Amino acid sequence: MEFLREDGDPKDVWQRIGIVAGAVYEQEADVIVNSSNNYMRGGGGVDAAIHRAAGVRLLRDLMNRVLEPVKPGDIVTTPAFDLPYKAIIHVSSPIWQGGLYDEEKMLEQSYIRCLGEAHKLGYETVAFPSLSTGNHQFPLDKAAPIALQSVCKFFLARKQRTTVKRVIFALFDPEEYRAFVGAHLMLPQIEDLL
Repeated sequence: MEFLREDGDPKDVWQRIGIVAGAVYEQEADVIVNSSNNYMRGGGGVDAAIHRAAGVRLLRDLMNRVLEPVKPGDIVTTPAFDLPYKAIIHVSSPIWQGGLYDEEKMLEQSYIRCLGEAHKLGYETVAFPSLSTGNHQFPLDKAAPIALQSVCKFFLARKQRTTVKRVIFALFDPEEYRAFVGAHLMLPQIEDLL
């Protein structure tokens, strides 16, 4: 996968996105994103796996930082502790409630806020799991295109000038992997996002 040239064509945005089968905490990246609940205490799925891999200090740190429930889309950045990353960006992922409460927009904002935080902190490579599709029951056929379009919108809104050079979607579940690959093939042309 090539990186974007400094004066890159908008079509080069796609070259910054990778889709891989595997756990998010096994990727080569500067920072990983954790799809968390609003208490950020290590729930189930990817959240629990990241907490196990990072060690007990992660939970202690979050208990000191997060004293009350956070809103969907809010982020908290912590050290990675026992994981080989510069940080973990925890995002309170929206819970699917039938699409009645603007969940799609909240999911988009979750991705964009995480990328904004990575940019602010100077990170180049960000690895995401599929946000909200596990315990939060967001339908994959909606979540995968939102994830990919959100990353594109982030790059295009910044006119591609950002410290973030690469975004990896690490999808442990084969169904998630297939959904993201399929969404990538079905997305509108990049010109339609401009």
